[in-house]
Amino acid sequence: MEPRLRSLVLYHEDCLEHAARRESDWEGPDRLRGIMNLILDQHFFPTYQVEITNQFPKAPVEMLSRVHSPEYIAFVNTLSKKVQEGGGSNESGHIVPFTPHVQKSIMKQDSTEIKHPDGCDTSFSPGTLKAARRAAGAVAHAVDRVLLNRNRNAFCVVRPPGHHAGYNGLLDGAKSCGFCIFNSVAAGALHALEAHNCERVAIIDIDVHHGNGTEDIVRRYQHPSRLFFFSVHLFEKDESPNIYEFFPGSGKDDDTTHNIINVPISPLWQEPGQTLHGTRSAAKSTNSVRYGRDAFKQAILQRLIPALRAFSPDLILLSTGFDPAAGDVGNSKSDSTHGSQMGMNLRPIDFEWVTMELVKIADICCNGRLVSVLEGGYGSYPGSSSSVSNSSRSNKTEKSKGGYLDRSILSESAGAHLRRLIDPYGYTDPDPPINNSSASSS
Repeated sequence: MEPRLRSLVLYHEDCLEHAARRESDWEGPDRLRGIMNLILDQHFFPTYQVEITNQFPKAPVEMLSRVHSPEYIAFVNTLSKKVQEGGGSNESGHIVPFTPHVQKSIMKQDSTEIKHPDGCDTSFSPGTLKAARRAAGAVAHAVDRVLLNRNRNAFCVVRPPGHHAGYNGLLDGAKSCGFCIFNSVAAGALHALEAHNCERVAIIDIDVHHGNGTEDIVRRYQHPSRLFFFSVHLFEKDESPNIYEFFPGSGKDDDTTHNIINVPISPLWQEPGQTLHGTRSAAKSTNSVRYGRDAFKQAILQRLIPALRAFSPDLILLSTGFDPAAGDVGNSKSDSTHGSQMGMNLRPIDFEWVTMELVKIADICCNGRLVSVLEGGYGSYPGSSSSVSNSSRSNKTEKSKGGYLDRSILSESAGAHLRRLIDPYGYTDPDPPINNSSASSS
């Protein structure tokens, strides 16, 4: 295979230096280790099919300034210096909860509105700034390589994620930074538009959570006809204060003025007659509402593909979250009454399918130019009903103490995605979409 026809995988150990506050936290360095262990296994991915590189620079401030405010970038730099010097340290060493610092320094929120550190999911450690800049740098390098026809497409195996980071980091009304520091995908899109003079760039977000940060940045871009944003995600929100919402509680409506299409999907726990972990939902009664895999595929086929074909981008950027996978904690809901309930049920074969569909559009519109960037996807709790094949059993993390997660479903889903980046037309669906009545058997 010619080098320019190979898929490029970008990974750097700097991304491992962004440390979690607790070993049991969902978002941790072992997410990348499990994925890379699979990709480096030549039994699954021979070297002639993929090019793996760590030779790319950290994102310069100029690139980040296209998507984030000067105040936010300065704040992140200042916080990094404080953390490296030991300032603001807590019981976890020099690792601090990030969201409260953003609320206080950038949002200027009252002390009563500041998130309590114990409930904060986004961490900031001495290695976080380096990891976040390296992640954005990976996307810029991938964009460069693909637009210069040196690789057909690319997959950035990086962290921290980025699609919840808006212009000022945390969005007005948002409750959390959602594990995100810099918006790498948005930065890559504007890099393509401004540095490479692309006419049109599309951002597709398949993470189970709405890409609210990306939408915020897209909406602010001064040439809306040049950007397209699509997000398919779970949505559940009660307008009453302090009532449950599926994070981040946004993405209900489209914004056609800014080429923004949102497809909110109702969680599986709302499906009438749907049995999940022994519980039964009494939600919506209309048969026209789809859930789970059926709803996801309908969104891609009916809402995304026609609009993406009409937009005809020069480059497609994919915010690839694997947290819609069946059993992934990222799509779950837990409460004292019902326990843990699953909101989405994609299988690795579904990630193959959506990848194939997007590469087909890229082949038609932009000579196959597609850059995929890892967002969410965390794994499952031991003993959950998620099913993984023997190919990724070795990617489990130690989990007997502290509630560690089994990352197998994440690495297998990522492997399925890469397989179709490499060979999109080798896809065959051995398991056609299930209907609503059989969703509980997934």
